[in-house]
Amino acid sequence: MTENVSDFISFHNAHILDPELTASFETVSVFAAKKNIALEDLSIEKHRLPFINWCIGLTISQV
Repeated sequence: MTENVSDFISFHNAHILDPELTASFETVSVFAAKKNIALEDLSIEKHRLPFINWCIGLTISQV
C-alpha cells in the first residue's frame, strides 16, 4: 500500500463518525478505479469529499 493511500485511510477514518463510511484499502481501491484515479495520486484535499459522497451512494443503494 502506498504511503498516501495509508495516510488517506488514516485521516478519513479518524474524522468520520458513521462506521458505514469507514475506509479500507479495498474500498479506496474500488473508488479510485471507478473514478480513474491512480492510487499514488490520491489526495485527501481533492478526493476525500468525493470519496465520502461515493460511500454514501453505496450505502443508499444497498437499502
